[in-house]
Amino acid sequence: MYSDEAEKLLIVLLNSTRASSTSLYNNCSNTTPNLEYIADTGTVYTNAKASSSGMIPGIASLLTGIQSHQHNITRESEIQKNQTFLEKNETWNTTLITSHNRFAGHPTKLDQSFDSVLTPTNEYGDEYDTREIQDGPDGFWHADKFKQWMDSRSSDSWAACISLTDADRRYEPRDKYTTDSSEARKIQRELPELWEYVFHANNEPTWKLGALEQLYNDSIAQMDAVLGDIIDTLKQHSIFDETAIVVTSIRGSGFGEKPYVPKSTPPIGTLPSVHEAITHVPLVTKSVGQVQKETITDPVSITGIHDGIEKMVNGDIQPLDRPLPVVSSTHKPSVRHIEEAKTRGVDMDVFGPGRAAYFPATTIEPALTKYEQWRNNASVQTIYGNNATVIEGHIDPDVVDELFDDEQHPIGYRREDSDRIDESLIKFHQ
Repeated sequence: MYSDEAEKLLIVLLNSTRASSTSLYNNCSNTTPNLEYIADTGTVYTNAKASSSGMIPGIASLLTGIQSHQHNITRESEIQKNQTFLEKNETWNTTLITSHNRFAGHPTKLDQSFDSVLTPTNEYGDEYDTREIQDGPDGFWHADKFKQWMDSRSSDSWAACISLTDADRRYEPRDKYTTDSSEARKIQRELPELWEYVFHANNEPTWKLGALEQLYNDSIAQMDAVLGDIIDTLKQHSIFDETAIVVTSIRGSGFGEKPYVPKSTPPIGTLPSVHEAITHVPLVTKSVGQVQKETITDPVSITGIHDGIEKMVNGDIQPLDRPLPVVSSTHKPSVRHIEEAKTRGVDMDVFGPGRAAYFPATTIEPALTKYEQWRNNASVQTIYGNNATVIEGHIDPDVVDELFDDEQHPIGYRREDSDRIDESLIKFHQ
């Protein structure tokens, strides 16, 4: 048994899940009943925003509490030691459980802050080998690995981060969680790995994005079932109410939604974007001993989780600070993505850059005011409910830049062995 004094923290990342595809955030499909179960006695942030559209800078922001436009961590970097909240708490026994190759085993060394890193080997069991296109086990491997890790723990303090990838790029849920989508699976099999560019190049009809979106939603439902197994493990150890829990996503995903800035490109997949499909992510926290549901409608950044952990462990049911504005920015694409875009004849404008800043709107019902910039254009928008957006007017992009604190807080260095991006191709990148 665990002692009452031991600190326990669980972070579950539902990678590339956007808020609008979860039933917690009013999606018409019942995709996330287990997330709703946590929310029933937790704190729901209805307007949580990603710090970056990129996975690596977003993870760095989550772990360090520094906005992605202020730290210097990209896929070309290596993070310095002692930068994360995990390393600053010496009492925790920590683990990372993931098959995500941009988190574990990546040269950026984002995984070095964990005492142990559990990743799948080539032999991870037939019961988890449910994918036809993408290598690696599905999310249930992660839940079972967490159970094994928990069974081996004693009464000490611990922190676990489980990073799931079922809804990241290739969507291959088990049949149990798949709606009538045999045609959708066929469409996905026929697309290249970096499928976003064939749509931006108009090589494929956009109606196929709807088929991919259905598989994506089914994959979110599967990740939620994995979350249910993780909850069961906490309950089996009788520590569900004693554990501080965070469930969120580093970024969302797009399927050709309408853009709201002139000359901006629609969000497709996880390419650089500050559209709500990418920036609006689910965020639920459950503090130790919390039994009362809280709902926060003000905008918050997932970067605030860093400073909120201690408050959660101490039972504060509103653990995240809410400084304004909340900001989000695009990430620098990899050499591989730039080359794919060039091969497909896609204009480099598809990579942005873009920025967004959020404030509570002065309206009768809860809403946000969003200042969004894409390259040399910008607009101000009001966002109601589940991303219903009204353009209030077009503005000078400098207005958006002035809302950002661009003071730099470097926490790493550029690796000598990293691929170099031709900066002349993307002249406006921050």
